[in-house]
Amino acid sequence: RNASYPFDICQQICQIEEGCDYFIYNKTIEKCQLYGYRYLDSCQIVGGTAYPSIYDCTAMDDSCNAFVYQDCTYPEPVFTDTDVTDSYSCQRLLQTLGFVYQANYFVYNIKSQECHFYKEDSFECDSFCGPKMPTMADCRYTTTLPWSPTTRA
Repeated sequence: RNASYPFDICQQICQIEEGCDYFIYNKTIEKCQLYGYRYLDSCQIVGGTAYPSIYDCTAMDDSCNAFVYQDCTYPEPVFTDTDVTDSYSCQRLLQTLGFVYQANYFVYNIKSQECHFYKEDSFECDSFCGPKMPTMADCRYTTTLPWSPTTRA
């Protein structure tokens, strides 16, 4: 089969390499990394929409929703709370207060405990990651990415 994007090729390499269950492709440095585990729970910055919940998304390891963007740059936030304990609380704040700020996307920084709201989920990301299966070709027209963990400190 033909791969139309470099991250498709990265996923195909993961499917071939023994012990690979997840891949990351960084378009800026054109690097493909292969992993035998999903490390998203260790991300320092997590972002997403109000729904579905982060709990639901983390349970989708083998679905089209398991593909996520990483290493993202965001616009100026419309709201910031500096005393939020975790990403789940930040998402719940967006569900409760998002309409007040016309926000539909959140980003939570674990280290600084900052919760930011954004009007749009328009951001630029350097990396894309996902499982070796299902293929991105199978998912390309059937799903959107509900949340986007990132690995920047």
